[in-house]
Amino acid sequence: MSAHAPSVQDFLSAGGGGKSLKFPDVGDINEGTIISAEVKQAKDIDGELKTWANGDPVYELQIKVQTDLSEDDDDSGERVWYCSGGKGGADDGVGLSAQEAVKEALKEAGMTEIPIGGTLRARYSGTKKPAKRSHNPAKRYSVKFIAAPEGSSVSVDDF
Repeated sequence: MSAHAPSVQDFLSAGGGGKSLKFPDVGDINEGTIISAEVKQAKDIDGELKTWANGDPVYELQIKVQTDLSEDDDDSGERVWYCSGGKGGADDGVGLSAQEAVKEALKEAGMTEIPIGGTLRARYSGTKKPAKRSHNPAKRYSVKFIAAPEGSSVSVDDF
């Protein structure tokens, strides 16, 4: 496998990608205006890029949102939701994996793309039993997208 240099954008955005949306307890809800959505190679807890057993990269959806959250005076409120996959619904509560919940929410909203400038509302709504006893239960989510208000996007004609 040969290594390729990252793009300028990837190089500049390396280093964690920002504060993440946190869902410590079932029932927690996070909401914000969607800034961006990208698919990137997932990282493990030590910051190492994740790969499958065959060496292929593990990808995840990263949705950046502007929230009202603030942990200190320097906190802009921007958060990233790292949406990984997984099959199956909740064993306790309701919901789907983050990836599946996003797909379902887009379908329910009649959208084909994540609405940049729109609103993301995500609720930690259940858990799925872990495949291995040493693992924590997988979180399951319920998600809703709201389109950006008409006229809120920037057009070429605005310049």
